[in-house]
Amino acid sequence: MKMKTMTVGLALVLAGGGASRADIVSNLLQDPGFENLSGDAPNEGGTPWNDSLGNTANAHIAVRTGVSRSGTNSVAFNHYARTGYLSQKTGVQVATGQDYELSVWMRIGEKSVNSSQTAISSINMALATSVTENGSYDWIGVGQKETIPSAVGEWQQFTFLITSDLLEARVGEWLEVRFGKEYQPSEYRIFLDDASFGMVIPEPATIGLIAMVSGGLIFVRRFRIG
Repeated sequence: MKMKTMTVGLALVLAGGGASRADIVSNLLQDPGFENLSGDAPNEGGTPWNDSLGNTANAHIAVRTGVSRSGTNSVAFNHYARTGYLSQKTGVQVATGQDYELSVWMRIGEKSVNSSQTAISSINMALATSVTENGSYDWIGVGQKETIPSAVGEWQQFTFLITSDLLEARVGEWLEVRFGKEYQPSEYRIFLDDASFGMVIPEPATIGLIAMVSGGLIFVRRFRIG
């Protein structure tokens, strides 16, 4: 009975260690704060950021100077009633067993003067992959929807953890990040700033705990056998 209790206790410690917050290995995005964009950029087919609907006289996604969380710029989904997405090809290939995290800061701003535009102002964070780096990218079929700030004019960070099991069928393919406006017609204009994308690894303390617990389980097993 005593030996059984010790084994269960070690298992619970291991489970608690696995729940620790993970670290992101650097930001793999280019121009994450949109500081190198200007005017009605990004354009359709542009780099590093791309507007899925292109740069028209009434740009769907436009740079906003003076409305930013950091630096000078942010990007705005300029139309209340249009849908589309902002994307970047990361130059990263899906690795076996690797988790990734995508995040962005968002705020809602000017309210539409059109009384019929009352839909939720939200974004959809997602990943797409392609078998070639400059090929056609397909959405992986999962995304974090209805990311909505709680108050007008306040920046909030939203994160989306993409676990390896969601990408196991795409190992070796190239990754693209996407921030999309799904609902229309939206009540408020949407702004994004300070995006990030990176690989997730356990904290060093978690790795050490796993090693310690694993060693403890081996010791318990040997003690019981003896």
